[in-house]
Amino acid sequence: MRYCAFLRAINVGRNNRVTMADLRDLCAGLGFGNVGTYLQSGNLVFDADAPAGQVTRALEEALSKRGLERTYPVVREQSELHALSRLRPFGGFGDEHYRRYVTLFRDPLPAGVSSFISGRGFEITGAREREVFWVVEAGQERGVDAGGLLERKLGAPGTTRYWHVVEAVAALAGGLEEDTV
Repeated sequence: MRYCAFLRAINVGRNNRVTMADLRDLCAGLGFGNVGTYLQSGNLVFDADAPAGQVTRALEEALSKRGLERTYPVVREQSELHALSRLRPFGGFGDEHYRRYVTLFRDPLPAGVSSFISGRGFEITGAREREVFWVVEAGQERGVDAGGLLERKLGAPGTTRYWHVVEAVAALAGGLEEDTV
């Protein structure tokens, strides 16, 4: 099975510093094959024979043993990430005027996420079972921590990525048609 994993709090500030080569080696040591990374922020693609839950636990345990804390890996099957990347959840919020984000969670979210979190410098444009999509006006990102606010309000850790990073990781995982990214 082909998987994509998004690690939380990797190479942010002085904590959880790790090279992507070390992450690839860690994954290979877990028996994952065909490992790739994107950027320096803990975006992984790999093959594994185990179910997603088992892969998540193995990855989190190995990261913790290496001293990387609160990484909270969010693992998606390749097909799940491809379906996600094909969505157009931002409506009229084009990337030339807005920074577009998605916060990914492991577990299903409660209904009505977009109705109880708003007006803090960002706008939620949509939510799915385990993702919340949101935008910030370009140039206004400083001090906006919608991902952190979502985590606190929902009581569940997640990890936030620029939308174009999720699209790029989906492409890196392979099997995407050219016009989707």
